[in-house]
Amino acid sequence: MLKNYGMLVAVLATAAITIAPVSAQTTRYVDTGGSDAANDCSASGTPCLTIDHALDEADAGDTIEVGAGTFTESVSFDKGVTLECAQADVNPSGRTAGGAAETVINPTGVYVFEIRTSNVTINGCDIDGADTASTWAGVRIWNSGSASNPDDISSITIENNFIRDVIDPNPAGVFNYAHGIWAIGGGSDGTRGSISGLTIDSNSIYGIGDGNDIGVAPSGTAGAGMYLKSIFGATAGAGAT
Repeated sequence: MLKNYGMLVAVLATAAITIAPVSAQTTRYVDTGGSDAANDCSASGTPCLTIDHALDEADAGDTIEVGAGTFTESVSFDKGVTLECAQADVNPSGRTAGGAAETVINPTGVYVFEIRTSNVTINGCDIDGADTASTWAGVRIWNSGSASNPDDISSITIENNFIRDVIDPNPAGVFNYAHGIWAIGGGSDGTRGSISGLTIDSNSIYGIGDGNDIGVAPSGTAGAGMYLKSIFGATAGAGAT
């Protein structure tokens, strides 16, 4: 037995061993007092101003930490990162939506957040549709690709968030509701990709649909807290109450 170990050591000693470099995961910082100019967001003392810029600077696997305050932007995730807002890992039941301790994100487009890739986590944010006339989704999740070649995506977590005050209907007729979370496999019926490993946990979803009282949405616009289609492992009736 000892002789065999000695032979193994000799072989390893004469073999060329190549170790591929491993990219270090980086934390990117965002704050209302920050600046995006010539900033890769990697120093907590000099944070960036916008989540979108931090996402541009991030590599897959990075974490983006966002301070309290209000940010007005619609953000589309095209790489797998973790977004941790000021209340990450804190259940909304003990928090105040819109409060000074919250990271409030107001939209500039049809969604607040859009996810089109795998390995994305959104944790501890106040996702506020702000009763905006053109916004129909708090979080929109769908695959990239085409109808003939949709991409499957996986490992998406939406947790410990407020998702609220989304009132405009999705203009696509079959989905003609306002949505807190809208998740659908890319492509078209019969050729859709799938979304698997989707975790939606400990979110407070409310104020979805019918903004007629402020004159910005048709009377009777229905609201869906969550709409899920082509989700691997989902069952009829899965959702939030």
